[in-house]
Amino acid sequence: MPSVTWGVVQGKKEKLVNRVKICDYLKGLGIIPDELVNLELPSIVEVMEQRVSVLQKLGLTIDDINEYPLMLGCSMRKNMIPELSYLEKIRIKKSKLGEFVKNYPQALHVSVVVELMPVVKFIRGLDVEKQDLGYVLMKYLELLGFTLEGTMSTSVAYLVCTVLILEILVPW
Repeated sequence: MPSVTWGVVQGKKEKLVNRVKICDYLKGLGIIPDELVNLELPSIVEVMEQRVSVLQKLGLTIDDINEYPLMLGCSMRKNMIPELSYLEKIRIKKSKLGEFVKNYPQALHVSVVVELMPVVKFIRGLDVEKQDLGYVLMKYLELLGFTLEGTMSTSVAYLVCTVLILEILVPW
């Protein structure tokens, strides 16, 4: 029978204790951590405090976070900073980023290079000017959920996108 070393046991114990501390911290803020059970959380409370702080600085409330608590599983370095920076780059105003994340929190989970850039390139291919990209995406957040290999490549999705964008750019 294999033996378990003291270090492995201590490491698991420490990880569990830190997870409890993070859940207690979140509960203290009024955030319900139930949906985070199977999610990998940061190893220390200070990292979670930083995530919550960034979301609140964007203008999200505790109620907004409770609507989609999975955003707390997004790494600052791997997810939040690159996503928010890219959204600003494509002309979503800094003052609107909170509204954007509130309405489409899944955007914090996607890869800029693999998922966002191809969709933006596709939309630009529909003759949407660079300065209009932010407006188009704020108006039709669901466009970011399309994938080029699947939904976007079908003619129906192309027509839907074209109609949606024309609605924005050409008032009837």
